Amino acid sequence: MAQEGKSRGLDVDSYHWFCSVLEYVFRHAAQALFGLHVSQLEFKSKRNKDFQEVSCEADGKVVLLFAKAYGFRNIQNIVRKLKSGKGSGYHFVEVMACPGGCTNGGGQIAPLLPQTPKQLAARVEDLYSQRTIRPPSQNKLFEDVYSKWLQSEDQRRKEMFHTQYHAREAFASALTIKW
Repeated sequence: MAQEGKSRGLDVDSYHWFCSVLEYVFRHAAQALFGLHVSQLEFKSKRNKDFQEVSCEADGKVVLLFAKAYGFRNIQNIVRKLKSGKGSGYHFVEVMACPGGCTNGGGQIAPLLPQTPKQLAARVEDLYSQRTIRPPSQNKLFEDVYSKWLQSEDQRRKEMFHTQYHAREAFASALTIKW
């Protein structure tokens, strides 16, 4: 469950957060939809550490329920859960094919001996967590691109930086995977 306070030892009011897309969207949704300032997210592991949920409560009721599923086994499980209707309570689901997320992915550099892959992954995670990341609304570079490069062309801004959900028709082929 989300709580007010500090997040990963950083001053929340400075808007310098280390976070995944899920964490940013969760905080933004809580603020925009319910007026709740969320600074610390407490994930609850479900089957394992790579399948977790976080929720936000208002007036004793869960108003946001997000999940993250890392690794193909967990992705399969969440897809099954969603298809069966058991996961219909989720408002947002973040998936990554690599167990442990992207910092543990196959695209990472190979460790130099005597360092192990696990040690390298821990080092990459540590370095990543030290980065200063700002929400787009507080990012000077983003604002400069928005105002100078795109000037006042609202339609061009929308085309370049915004997305919308578009329903797609399912297609049947011999390569269709049944999960």
